[in-house]
Amino acid sequence: MLHVSGMRNIPPKYIFGATERLRLWRDPDRNAALKRLVIFLLALLAFCVAIFEIWVAMARPSAPRDRVIAPVSLSGSPVRLVAFGSSLTWSNPWPDELAWELSSCLGLPVEVVRVARNGAGSSWGMEAVDQVLAAKPDLVLMEFAINDADVLDGVSLHRSRTQHAALIERLTTTVPSGHVVLMTMNPVGGIHLVLRPFLPRYYALQVGLADSHDTALADLYADWLALPMSQRRFADGLHPAPEDTARVVVPGLVRRIAEAAGRDCPPNPELTGRPRPDTR
Repeated sequence: MLHVSGMRNIPPKYIFGATERLRLWRDPDRNAALKRLVIFLLALLAFCVAIFEIWVAMARPSAPRDRVIAPVSLSGSPVRLVAFGSSLTWSNPWPDELAWELSSCLGLPVEVVRVARNGAGSSWGMEAVDQVLAAKPDLVLMEFAINDADVLDGVSLHRSRTQHAALIERLTTTVPSGHVVLMTMNPVGGIHLVLRPFLPRYYALQVGLADSHDTALADLYADWLALPMSQRRFADGLHPAPEDTARVVVPGLVRRIAEAAGRDCPPNPELTGRPRPDTR
């Protein structure tokens, strides 16, 4: 045994083993190999990040990818819409403002019923779809991609596609497919960019679903991206303020629905400044 001040009975093999490891650590050939490995791993990481960015960027539209809403008859009164979705629908006044604007434009009563919930995705939609059918809507406006894309609480792209397809099939037992309107919604920022890194892909999924199931599509995401970056920042990074949706969502939907009804409804420049209807 080797006796060293402050250390008692240290076996020599540990002393010599530590010395050998130190010698190897200081070996220039070993250090060069480690540096090459680190550089390779960093390059591989950068390559993967670049591929990921390209893959996501390919899903960002340069122009709206709409599929038009089938012609809407105005013979019935009131015209009833169901807004079916997440907190983007539940906690924002845009459904009420949409009813107000459409009623003014079309010249007849318009009712927008909300079937929505905070945190809802297409999994919840599967449970709530009967509430939509019970309302006997003329049009269904559906958005669940925002929460399906959440990496913590959402679902995979494959499952989102499967569940949206099932929702479309259920809705079209009563509502014509051209009156089921899939919606892409706003971009996100802050921590929600981390929580929803594939959101553009989930929005692109809506485009594919509309094509394959012959539904309508309101690509509001493209409308948002057409705005300057300064107008796409939201306080919590996820939920647009009422004045934001009044600038994008309401006029975007009014224009698309009015075209299906054979009407021309120009945007109301006073929408963001006047008192809003009572909301939930």
